Amino acid sequence: MSGRDSAKTSCVENSGSLESGLDLPVTESNKLSKYLGLTSRQLTFLFTYGLYNIFRGAFVLIIGPFYPPEADEREVSTTVVGFVIGAYDFATFLSSLVYGLFLIPKFGPRNIIIFSAFNTSVCAVLFGCLGWVENKKVFLAFSFVLRLIGGSGDAGFYPSAFAVFACEFPALMSTTVGLFELFFGIGAIFGPIACGPLIDSIGFEWTYIAVGGCLLLCAILILTVSPRPNHRNAVKSLQPEDEKSYAFIKLLQIPEIWFAVLSLFSTAASIGFITGTLETHLDQFQLSSLQVGAVFSVTTGIYTICSPLWGQVSDRLGLNKVIIMASGSLLIVIGFILLAPLDFISKEHLLWGTLTGLCLHGIGIGSAIMVFFPYASETALEKGFPDTIATYGLVSSIFTLTFSLGNAFGPALSGSLYDAVGFKDATLAIIGLSSLVILSAGLLLIYIKRKSHRP
Repeated sequence: MSGRDSAKTSCVENSGSLESGLDLPVTESNKLSKYLGLTSRQLTFLFTYGLYNIFRGAFVLIIGPFYPPEADEREVSTTVVGFVIGAYDFATFLSSLVYGLFLIPKFGPRNIIIFSAFNTSVCAVLFGCLGWVENKKVFLAFSFVLRLIGGSGDAGFYPSAFAVFACEFPALMSTTVGLFELFFGIGAIFGPIACGPLIDSIGFEWTYIAVGGCLLLCAILILTVSPRPNHRNAVKSLQPEDEKSYAFIKLLQIPEIWFAVLSLFSTAASIGFITGTLETHLDQFQLSSLQVGAVFSVTTGIYTICSPLWGQVSDRLGLNKVIIMASGSLLIVIGFILLAPLDFISKEHLLWGTLTGLCLHGIGIGSAIMVFFPYASETALEKGFPDTIATYGLVSSIFTLTFSLGNAFGPALSGSLYDAVGFKDATLAIIGLSSLVILSAGLLLIYIKRKSHRP
């Protein structure tokens, strides 16, 4: 039995029958089920989780265009706004290892998913109530508290969902996770666009409460369809805790992994940079809430459309993944140059330049995000790690930690630099960081080539 087969067996043994109470019969008329190779129950499971991820994507993205104006009314600086936005991912970063090493093994992925879903929905509703808080200090205090609690709860969602999906869809893991991510992209694209008119008509408060209410309804549905294993833990026996810690350190000693981490961190920081200060930069164009939301959706929309192409370039054309990640960083550099041209290029800020820059940024970020998993996984296997779910879970943990840290660093950096030097000069930080990725790619390729020629 191969490592992958044994991992699946271990998953099944620990998860029991995976009953959900919605075991619907498969009918010939259910064309979608037949096309995807899923039972009706599995399709219901995927749809329910996907519906939650749509509203989760909307909740995560709408803070960028709509929170800064609320903070500005209370005379909160752009620096502090950046720290508020980054607090969510900072909490996710700090909590990820705690979930992976302790909470998920102790309480099981199903319970963590349900807790995370209810936590996110309640935080969304309470965040909307901040619109009624006039006192600046109280407003900021609860902004930080709710962002930290929300990020801490959300940190357990993806690792737990990964474990549950591995058990529920053992033969279609890549397909179902890809669809799951697509749902998040839909929410991230249309959330800011749909919430723009809502902000104008019913206000910041009720818009967030509406999103939180939808998340709460989806959390109840997840409670209904989530598998109820005979044993609480679906991943406990995959790897002892001391082995997890050792494997984590061992994986981070590989130079190729460090390059992938740098590439992903730089990409996440660029996303956080946009989230933290783009709305303030757009003030000069005098756009409506709907238009601001649409501009925020450009990067996510382009990423959702183009990210599968990076996978095709890697898998079908066989292009070196290091070169792919470096190419994405180059597009991010060009995108940020167009986003706010430096004085020696142009002294005017044009909306078309901003939109073009966001499009290139959306194409570029797909390279690091889509290629990280296969590149890091292949590297780990080449270095002797077993081909099991435990190894892929380890890579997933590094992805979560790196992306969260970068996404927390980006808004904090952009907010601080915006107040100090302005948006235009602040973009040099991301340009420099992405350029470092390109330089590191060249050095890594030289290192790999020389290493391959050694006797």
